[in-house]
Amino acid sequence: MPFIDRDPATGRVTGEFRQPQHDGQEFLAENTPEWRARALGLAKAERKARVDAECRRRASQGVTVTVSANRTFTVQTRDQDDKLNLLGMGRLIDLVAGQNPNATVGFRDAANMIRPLSQADVAALQLQVALAHQALIAAGWDHKDAIEALATLMAVETYDIAVGWP
Repeated sequence: MPFIDRDPATGRVTGEFRQPQHDGQEFLAENTPEWRARALGLAKAERKARVDAECRRRASQGVTVTVSANRTFTVQTRDQDDKLNLLGMGRLIDLVAGQNPNATVGFRDAANMIRPLSQADVAALQLQVALAHQALIAAGWDHKDAIEALATLMAVETYDIAVGWP
C-alpha cells in the first residue's frame, strides 16, 4: 500500500508521496493521476476514521439532562451497558407506574448520586440522551461529507475535526 511522508511529531504531510517497493507489490509511479487519487483516497479514509474516533470519545463523556423541577445532572453514556441501563429503566418505570402512577425509580447519575425519577422524568432523560447522540452522529457525518468533498491531500490533512461538534 502507498504511504505518505509525514512529520512524526505532528502527523502532517512533509513531502511527496512515497511508494514502498517490494517484490510482488503493485507499483504506481509517483505523481501520476492514479497515484494521487489513491493517496487522496487513503488520506480521506484515515481522516474519516479519526472523525469516528472523536465521535465515540465525545459520546462516552455523558449527557447533561434536565428533568422536572429543573433538576440537572449528567447521565453516563460510556458504553453499551450504560445505554441498556437507560432502556431498561424506561421499561421498569412503565411497569411500576402501571401499578402506581406516582411511583419513582432510583437512577444513579454520573456523580454517583441516586435521583428519584418519575415516568415523565425518565422519558425526558431518554429523549435528551437520544437527541444528544443523534446530534453527535449528524456532526460526524457532516465532517465525513466535508472530507469526501476535499480535492487535495493538503486540504484533507489540514481539515480540523475538532470544531463543529455539539
